[in-house]
Amino acid sequence: MSVDSQPVQRSLGLSWNLAGDFFTFNSHLEDKPYTRRGILATINGLYDPLGFAAPVVLKGKLLFRDLISSTLGWDDPLPEDSRRDWELWKRSLKELNYCKVRRSYCEVRLHQGMKQCLHVFCDASKDAIAAVAYFKITEDDGNSHVCFVLGKAKVAPHHGHTIPRLELCSAVLATELGQIIADQLDVNPADIRYHSDSNVVLGYINNRVRRFYTYVANRIDRILNVSKPTQWQHVPTNMNPADIGTRCIDAGQLDQSPWLRGPSLLLDCEILCNQDFPLISPQTDAEVRNVVALKSSTSNSHDSLGTERFQRFSGWTSLTRAIGNLLWFVQHFKTKEGSFDSKEGSAGTGKLSNLERAKRVILRETQKEAFPKEIRNLQNSKPIPKDSHISSLSPYLDEEGILRVGGRLNKSGYNSLEKNPVILPGKHHTAKLIVLHFQGSSPRSTLHCRRCPLRRFLDHRVQEANLISHP
Repeated sequence: MSVDSQPVQRSLGLSWNLAGDFFTFNSHLEDKPYTRRGILATINGLYDPLGFAAPVVLKGKLLFRDLISSTLGWDDPLPEDSRRDWELWKRSLKELNYCKVRRSYCEVRLHQGMKQCLHVFCDASKDAIAAVAYFKITEDDGNSHVCFVLGKAKVAPHHGHTIPRLELCSAVLATELGQIIADQLDVNPADIRYHSDSNVVLGYINNRVRRFYTYVANRIDRILNVSKPTQWQHVPTNMNPADIGTRCIDAGQLDQSPWLRGPSLLLDCEILCNQDFPLISPQTDAEVRNVVALKSSTSNSHDSLGTERFQRFSGWTSLTRAIGNLLWFVQHFKTKEGSFDSKEGSAGTGKLSNLERAKRVILRETQKEAFPKEIRNLQNSKPIPKDSHISSLSPYLDEEGILRVGGRLNKSGYNSLEKNPVILPGKHHTAKLIVLHFQGSSPRSTLHCRRCPLRRFLDHRVQEANLISHP
């Protein structure tokens, strides 16, 4: 077989000319009825898996979208007022027969010393979104070659999408093309450069300070799962080849268009990297969540509990053990010392310091709830309000922040616990647990007995005036 007679290899609508080593189209399509089924068959009859003719086919898809909106059945005749536009586009497909796309990526033989980088461009309009990828191959002497790899154009929905949303969808499409090429051609995903002419989308991708609503947030997650913000750069609209994929061109213009030839900027200059892309007007952007200001209050005590939880305990011992264990856990996690052993260091197994700390925490929390004004005044060195129920007890705060009885008892011969007992509200659950606990430990003693264990905890004046009658 001579070289001059090499046959053209055909695969559906795409042909491979062996002699020239280029792809061509076979656009001799059969006439189909002017119905939804016939138009769809004509559009899909043009086999273009790599997206060489995506800007040309897009025109037919847009016509199909407009025509099907007024009919219901697949075989119903379509409106005659749009038939002329359809026939003109169908006849223009014959120009694709003269379009030649080089099969090889580079005119020179590739070797390991050459620098290869994949550039993916994306764009959107009210009618469509598009993305297109090119290899930039740089020889050892500095000469560069740009070649088409893969392109895709999709029809945009009629309603419900703003231009920024469509631009974001085109960015997602660009990352999808990048993934396909990286998997099929063994390209390192980190060597891919993405380009968009939308500063809004680039601001979304580089954002680290604001949150988005669901639509934008989900698509930003998809983009950042396969790319990094540093891989995204801005390209002027007039230099973006993906712009052609969003506004359609005639078949006769495809061969010399930037869609197939690649953008000149890849040859003329180096793409700027590490550009800064802030959010564009985040205060007025409907996709950006509003900033919620939170007010926080601080407490002088690190042991803040709600005394309503004390209602779950029926005994003073069980309450102090539970609070002691909780304090041990808090301290352990703060210091990051080892792991918890239920047999060693637990507040319930004789760790006296934890049990004593637990008692103080319980007393402080109970007093905070019962005497908030009195404690606040004492902390600020102010006198106790005259209408306070405990003003006659001359209360004061000890070094641990616990409210105790003051007054003339300090001159008595009692020990410090008896001279300055803790003040508690009589009807509080904590007071009831303490009374039941000490009555159970010494059933024969009474509050009026000098040896009663409860007297070591509360002064007799507090017992009668506060522990019993105070609300």
